[in-house]
Amino acid sequence: MKVFVNLERAEMVGLRFSHTVPVVLGTNECIVQAIDEFDLVTEVKVTIQVAKKLVILLTIGKNAMYVNGKAITLDASPFISNNRTMVPIRAIAEAFGATVTWQSKAETVEIELEGIFISMQIGNNIAMVGQKIYVLDAPPVIRKSRTFVPIRFISEALQSKVFWDAVNQTVTIERWSTK
Repeated sequence: MKVFVNLERAEMVGLRFSHTVPVVLGTNECIVQAIDEFDLVTEVKVTIQVAKKLVILLTIGKNAMYVNGKAITLDASPFISNNRTMVPIRAIAEAFGATVTWQSKAETVEIELEGIFISMQIGNNIAMVGQKIYVLDAPPVIRKSRTFVPIRFISEALQSKVFWDAVNQTVTIERWSTK
C-alpha cells in the first residue's frame, strides 16, 4: 500500500502512515490518497483547524498583566466593584487583538474583534453585543482617567473562558483564535 498526503508520499510502518504537513492559523485542507496493491485509489479530504491560545492573567490591585507569560505594565490596576472584577479595557482588548474606540461625547467604549462588536456606556448597566442587549451587574466606570469594564462580561462576549481564583485574587482568561 502507498499513501500520499497532499501529493507527497507518506512514511508507512505496517498499515500505519505518518506525514508532516505544514499548516497555518485557520482552516487547512489535506488530501490523503491510499493506493492498494490493485492500484485502487481511495481519497479522503481532511480539514484541520489550527488555532492559537491566548492566556491573560490579572491580579486585583496589581498593575501587571501577563499575556502568554509576558509581563505588561498596566497604567491602572484591576479592582472589584459590586462583586465584579473591573479592568482597564484598552489594555485587555488590545491583548485580545481587538480594536477599541472611545466616543467621548457619549462616553461610550466600543470594542470590535473578529466580527464581534461590543458597545458600553459609562455608568450605564446596558451593553450591546452585536444587536443583543445585556444588563450588566456592574456598569463601566472611569477611574484614574481610564475606562474600566467587567472582565467576565467582556471576555465571554469575545468567546473566551474566565477563571476566578478567590484565594489569590486573580483572573485568568483563555481564548482560542484562528487569526
